[in-house]
Amino acid sequence: MPDIEKLPQLAQIFHCSVGSLLGESPASAWVAQAAAGTAEVPSPQLLTEAAPILKPQQVQTLAEKSQQTQKGFDLSTLVQLAPFLGKESLSILFHRLNLADVTYEDISNIAPFADREMMSRLVNAFLQQGGTTSLKQIIDLAPFLARQDLNELILRAQRPDERITIEILTHLSPFTDKERIGQLVNAFLQQGGTASFDE
Repeated sequence: MPDIEKLPQLAQIFHCSVGSLLGESPASAWVAQAAAGTAEVPSPQLLTEAAPILKPQQVQTLAEKSQQTQKGFDLSTLVQLAPFLGKESLSILFHRLNLADVTYEDISNIAPFADREMMSRLVNAFLQQGGTTSLKQIIDLAPFLARQDLNELILRAQRPDERITIEILTHLSPFTDKERIGQLVNAFLQQGGTASFDE
């Protein structure tokens, strides 16, 4: 995608509007205004729609302004903007958030972009809010979590009705400590689990 400052020139070359180049949508209308230098700070939703065609520095600047001046800039907004922000920008914006209503999906979606300290705060907020998850879901988060946070999630997620499988054990064991994996193995064996190594 070209720089948004070049969009008016491209539109002129193709004898169309900037909106036509980008497709008719509120985000493209805002980008056209931004290219003309007449855009206001976008709403969080508009920013998330426009972010893919903005430079990372523009996303960072607009996200900071939007967070300070617009209602609705929450964790789900930051999750959507994360692919377009650098780690430092993401961290700055994250630390200004009120971590209310943290969902497992938010944690999972931001994990590839967040640092361990952010992940720790999210996991703690999630658990303090009574969030629940399953051992199978935790597998996807394990590489992104500090061992202590992973152990706490495993402890809270372990339920008598959840079947512990070899898959769960093998995927979590590289990331957790011996004590926690030992507890999972014991639960696996108590459930009548067996492993076949014939293959």
